[in-house]
Amino acid sequence: MQKQTIVFVINRLKLGGAQRVAITLAHALQQAGHDAHIVCFKHSDELCGAEALNVHYFDRGLAWLPAPLRNRLLAKRLDAFIRARVGEPDLVLSNLSKANRVMVHSALRNVRIIVHNTLSLLGEAADMSAARHWLRNRRIRATYLKKPCICVSRGVYDDFVALMPEHFDVTTITNPVDTAQIRSWSQDFTSPYRDYVVHVGSFIPQKRHDLLLRAYSESGIDESLVLVGSGELEAAIRQQAQELGIQDKVLFAGFQSNPYPIIAGAKLLLLTSDYEGLGIVLLESLALGVPAISTDCESGPAEILPAQNLAPVGDAPAMARLLARAAASPQDFASAVPGQFESHGIAAAYLALCHV
Repeated sequence: MQKQTIVFVINRLKLGGAQRVAITLAHALQQAGHDAHIVCFKHSDELCGAEALNVHYFDRGLAWLPAPLRNRLLAKRLDAFIRARVGEPDLVLSNLSKANRVMVHSALRNVRIIVHNTLSLLGEAADMSAARHWLRNRRIRATYLKKPCICVSRGVYDDFVALMPEHFDVTTITNPVDTAQIRSWSQDFTSPYRDYVVHVGSFIPQKRHDLLLRAYSESGIDESLVLVGSGELEAAIRQQAQELGIQDKVLFAGFQSNPYPIIAGAKLLLLTSDYEGLGIVLLESLALGVPAISTDCESGPAEILPAQNLAPVGDAPAMARLLARAAASPQDFASAVPGQFESHGIAAAYLALCHV
């Protein structure tokens, strides 16, 4: 195949499934002999693997302008930035809301939006008024109806077409996992923790650390709980651990550019989210031979894990019971990475879009 140039646009390369997917796909495309670039809006402590890639930093600026005008002007500036740094790309893949709101106005050819979450649940809150709900859905439609879209799981696709049945071009390409690379990264250092279960994710409402702590406390397991990540809710979760009397057993590992040695050393990985696009960390855990359990989100976990490894969303007692069983007999909850998620085949599916 002729060498192709693919550009990923994303806010930043800090801890998150979309960030890991961009890095994994860029690696796979480079290994296949193509030219892959990642354009970020913000420099941060980057995830492992980014150092081996062509990463460019675009300063958005214009924060003082109203969002609709700002995003249109930024799209013109970003198009020029990409052409100057990369040339004319064959495929541009936009990731996450901040990038998507800019890239829908891009004049570059073959721009596609990767949909990483169930949009009907994105930003959903129990106390959301009808007006806010309408505005949220209007903003989503204004972003996602303008460009071809790629959903990262069957559940995300089903949610998307239910929300926007008139969309002109939407397909599914599942998120990838590079098993060999993850296993290699897991050997970079020895986990400093012993006899523990682990959760990896930013401290944001979607991840439901509050439910995780309640379930962990109710489970009565002896293992420590290691939390990898950082974010806006970390102080509240530290306070909750104090209130539950488990502060000595809940260990805050902070952001880790390479979380894989910590995952590899765990007895079990947990995911307690209200919603996920796919739940890439589940695939990464299985790639390292670590059993995983999860809430049964509308999309994602059920496409990766057996039914016995899932608990209802928002049900702390059910998750506590599942955690107790899995911690007592982790081997009974072990499973392999399903073959359809391996990175090389998924990279080929993206390459096929260069000729559409």
